[in-house]
Amino acid sequence: MLAPRTKKPGRIQVLLAKGRSFRLGGDAVARHDVSVILASRLERLTRQFPDTSILISRALLELLPDRLEVVPLGFHQLKGLPDPVEVYGLLGLR
Repeated sequence: MLAPRTKKPGRIQVLLAKGRSFRLGGDAVARHDVSVILASRLERLTRQFPDTSILISRALLELLPDRLEVVPLGFHQLKGLPDPVEVYGLLGLR
């Protein structure tokens, strides 16, 4: 999931997330994609890291372990997700 967000003129923030689908509640509740929830929560988290334009989760980093240069930003408990998410700022490609 790619969710661009412009916060200031000339500044674009990009959020990358990988996730799976799951069912919330009973039979009448639709399936929700974890990556959509994660991307939304990462967007809110960018406010805490104004110097980092691209945030990614550990799950995405594990897909390209030797290709991305990142800075660890710690574990964050994000609304709607049961476990804290390890977040990284993407600095570039290797």
